[in-house]
Amino acid sequence: MPGYNHYSWCTCGWCVKDGGGFTLSAASPAIPWQRTATSCDSYVDPNAICPLCGAEVFFYQSPFGGRVFFDHLGPPWPKHPCTDTYQARSGALRILAPPLKRPRVQPRQPRSNGWSPLMPVRSASIAGKERVRLDPKITHLASHYLYLPNGFADGRPCYWRRSTSDPGSVEVSTFKISEQGLAQEQRMQIPHWIRNDEHLLSLGEEAVPDGPALNAIGWSLSFAWRTDQPDWMKAPYVDIEAAKTLFLASAEKGFLTAWNNLGVIARDGLDGTPDFVMAFHFFERAAESMQPLPIRHLADCYRRGVGVAPDESQATFLEELANSLEPEKRRAP
Repeated sequence: MPGYNHYSWCTCGWCVKDGGGFTLSAASPAIPWQRTATSCDSYVDPNAICPLCGAEVFFYQSPFGGRVFFDHLGPPWPKHPCTDTYQARSGALRILAPPLKRPRVQPRQPRSNGWSPLMPVRSASIAGKERVRLDPKITHLASHYLYLPNGFADGRPCYWRRSTSDPGSVEVSTFKISEQGLAQEQRMQIPHWIRNDEHLLSLGEEAVPDGPALNAIGWSLSFAWRTDQPDWMKAPYVDIEAAKTLFLASAEKGFLTAWNNLGVIARDGLDGTPDFVMAFHFFERAAESMQPLPIRHLADCYRRGVGVAPDESQATFLEELANSLEPEKRRAP
């Protein structure tokens, strides 16, 4: 017996265990899982110790009292095997937090298979949905927002990944605790191209992406990943051919900016070999939008003779036109 009225299986946190048990000295009670607003720590650092085997686990408690331990967070939400035993004796066992400073033999890694923690910058409720704002530098999605059903991941861990069947959708996964105390996965597919609340409210029952949305989806498969590194097209979700198809569909719906993206692909040979004649044609179509960027691209074609005979006067005219439009566009809301 390790201490007065204490046994080797005791989980009080103050006595020292022996006889094959685990050691906990002056441990504090565990705090149920809470999302960390500024980092992924809460998704990769366990917040509790299993009161039966001493393993570091993720401990979640629902607002209604249901409790569950996970070995890891994220699909398929592997429940810690001691959970069922623990539930039967939950009134007798005390859940403790891991020591604040502990050597980590093997660091925890985020879930694989494309799943990432859903880390909202902020959220709000609109029309029966929870609008979740994400960081586009991290997600590379078509929109800054995902619109989840209200309460889908209310206070619970939630993961997301790109859909393998629809480039305009993502899968999101969380869990709910049943009346029997079992953790059951909830997974759904939602669009990632809804621009804002006004766009959401304008959609019907069967949401279909419009021209700007198709362009944004194509962007998420191409230029959203572009960096100064020459191998940026090797990023896992870059698909130039799929992006071209989406840009063309967007342009055919009247969204002229999409022609500019097709022009860049043709000019830079992102789909294989540069095609300067097609690049000039695409930039010419895009310039009809009176946006400064495609007009500058068109001016560059005239200056360097890309797909057209060099014409310095036309290049100068187009550059001056683009300059005159730039302040106006910046003032636009």
